[in-house]
Amino acid sequence: MRRRLPHLSRIVSALLLFGVTAVDAQLETLEAERAKNFGIAHLEQEQPNDAAEMFRTVIDLAPEEALGYANLAATFLRLSQVDSALHWLDQANVVALRDPRIYYLKSEAYGAASRWGEALDALNRAIAISPDDAILRFARFRTIQSLGDDLLRAVATEDIARLVALVPENPVVRVKHAKERSEAGDFSGARGSYTVLKPLLEDAGVQPRVVTLVERGLDSENSTLAVR
Repeated sequence: MRRRLPHLSRIVSALLLFGVTAVDAQLETLEAERAKNFGIAHLEQEQPNDAAEMFRTVIDLAPEEALGYANLAATFLRLSQVDSALHWLDQANVVALRDPRIYYLKSEAYGAASRWGEALDALNRAIAISPDDAILRFARFRTIQSLGDDLLRAVATEDIARLVALVPENPVVRVKHAKERSEAGDFSGARGSYTVLKPLLEDAGVQPRVVTLVERGLDSENSTLAVR
């Protein structure tokens, strides 16, 4: 089964992160900076063809910066053109071999083509460069779940445990951690995340039905996680 392409908001988030790096690196011209901003705006408005034109302009004006290549690659992902996306990410690697965000976008491209092994390899490289990046850790955890390989369970366990340390008040992380601990038979660990999760859901105004499910999890030491 072919995986659905990444949602626009996830790609735009990656682009905005890239944009911060580009500003810090000081693009050579205001024209390049303006083209980058227009490109991101076009993506936010779901106009990938116009975005691609802007990012090609960035490449022409600042060929030594990875930003233009990586953002053009993300645009091709929106157009369901995975091979073109991977081509431009390879170009980004030429000028920025150790930027973990490039490998993250590669993992998204491979995942869109259900090439899970290559997606995992890209994330392993990214995490080797930036081991405390929560986005990368969660992406690898999710990718291992898609692979369904029991041999990688220890890596997934490491990732979700690290995520709890990095973003302890993230409800999604707490749900995933509680489920993973419950399935591993660590009901005490699962209960710990349940306990943290309930007030987080209440503070976020989550529907009472969901909070009730969490309460039921708290009441049962040996239950698997009900909230998916």
